[in-house]
This record gives sequence, C-alpha cells and structure tokens, in this order.
Amino acid sequence: MENRSNNRRERAALLNQNKRSTIAPRAVGGGLLALDLFETENGLTVNEINHTMEFRNSITTTGVNIPQRMIEYVLEQAAVTA
Repeated sequence: MENRSNNRRERAALLNQNKRSTIAPRAVGGGLLALDLFETENGLTVNEINHTMEFRNSITTTGVNIPQRMIEYVLEQAAVTA
C-alpha cells in the first residue's frame, strides 16, 4: 500500500512540474524559449524565462539534440502559418 501511495505522489509531482513548464512560456507569448528551473522542496520552480538560450552543455546531459528540436519547431510553425 505504501508503494502505491508513493507512486501517486510522484506522478502528481511530475504532472505539477510539467504544468509549470508549459504554463510559464505561454504566459510570455510562447515561442522558442529557455526555462531556468530550480529544484526546491516543493518541486521545480521557474526562476527565469529566456528568449536567448545557451544549450551547448545541455545536449550531452539531457541526450536531446536541442538544435534539431529548434529547427523542427520553426518548420512546424512555418507550416502552420503558410
């Protein structure tokens, strides 16, 4: 029973963090943005939203090809407005 309770709390915390990560960029108009997140006792907290991002050191640690994702986003947006 304890394990189920912990799993529910972890899922709720993850959903809350995901919500913060998607609401914050929309609050400033969306687009290609970088979020600086701090890990706190209450989960992740948005510290800063940047329109100029530095991602060189994030590619290896996250395993995400950020420049490729940026290109894909721009192409998707271009298709939507065409």
